[in-house]
Amino acid sequence: MAGQVQRLPGIHCAFYRLGHCLYEEHVNPGDNDEWACSEVTRFMREYDEFIDRADRFSLDDDKATRLWEGYVDELPPAGAMCSAYNPVCCSDECGQSSDNDNLTDCYYELNLICVIKLPVCAGVCRRYKHSQNAGTAAGCSK
Repeated sequence: MAGQVQRLPGIHCAFYRLGHCLYEEHVNPGDNDEWACSEVTRFMREYDEFIDRADRFSLDDDKATRLWEGYVDELPPAGAMCSAYNPVCCSDECGQSSDNDNLTDCYYELNLICVIKLPVCAGVCRRYKHSQNAGTAAGCSK
């Protein structure tokens, strides 16, 4: 009886992040709208609509900035419209901290995309690229 060959887990791959594969996003950044973080998209849409209104009223930059600061305080907070939202608090066992360049403080946001919307990592594959930072930058499976 022949045994079934199983793939090794891809946790040490440079494209691995929280059990998902970043390869396609790495090759074509921002190309797949389905992977976009819904909270970032919501904030960007609100900002674009605000700028359009400010332009129609011919507001100068200083006035528009003051109005935006008041307007943004009235918006639902990050995560209010996303059921998968998971705030990062300080730092976790994977080494991720809230001191990052993400627009939201969501654990799953990475460069404007939602990591959990990416394809699930099937394990070591032909795209596997060993990462020197396995476990932190490449993704933590804890």
